[in-house]
Amino acid sequence: MPKTLEELEKENQELLDKIKELGDPDKKFTQKQVDDILGNRLKKQKEEQEKLVAQLEDFKKNKSLNDNQRQELQTQIDDLQSTLLTKEEIAAKEKASVEKKYKKDLDDAVEKAKIWQGRYTESTIERSILDAATKEKVINPSQIVQILRPSTRLVEVDDALIPQAKIQSVDKDGKPVILDLPIPEAIKQMKELPEHGNLFQAGTTGGTGSNTLHPGTGEGKIDLTNTEKYIEARKKGLTLDKIGK
Repeated sequence: MPKTLEELEKENQELLDKIKELGDPDKKFTQKQVDDILGNRLKKQKEEQEKLVAQLEDFKKNKSLNDNQRQELQTQIDDLQSTLLTKEEIAAKEKASVEKKYKKDLDDAVEKAKIWQGRYTESTIERSILDAATKEKVINPSQIVQILRPSTRLVEVDDALIPQAKIQSVDKDGKPVILDLPIPEAIKQMKELPEHGNLFQAGTTGGTGSNTLHPGTGEGKIDLTNTEKYIEARKKGLTLDKIGK
């Protein structure tokens, strides 16, 4: 805020009074005396500016102000605060501002990446389940989505992301076992388990016949909880009733 003529005259008079206190006006001042005079003036100016900053900060809290008015006040506050800083402090402030902006931009980018990754994951998983369900003649594919989605995630296989689900089955003794399978294999397995028979069109399920899964663990048998061995056997054309033998 600009000083009035009266304020400037008063300051000059105070300066003259200070000089008179130091002795003869024609007397040369020491460097320390000059530094003291200037230091006191700078200190006083700094105190006035700090007081003004505090007043502007209080005024900025006024609820009747709109966003533009608050931004204008903040600009004035920033300008005043800058005049109170040393060169080192100004450089540190600018560095902090750049670092803050960089962090904000980085956080925004990470958040956007997470959002798009989430959308990609959801779309890929749902599409995979619907495609496999349709192929296996599921009566209501959306029902299979509801069943498998909670236990499905994307798994990296040979540099590709494959939707893979954990489903519950039974071993040869009828005990529960968890299989971790790609979606197409998971739905095929569901199709051959009697508890899921009502999800598929009539005549397409394995029911309780020879295709029911009984994973073996003895010599010459494949442990079907091992996803890679399970898939390898299926690729060779073996049906579920053959894999465990």
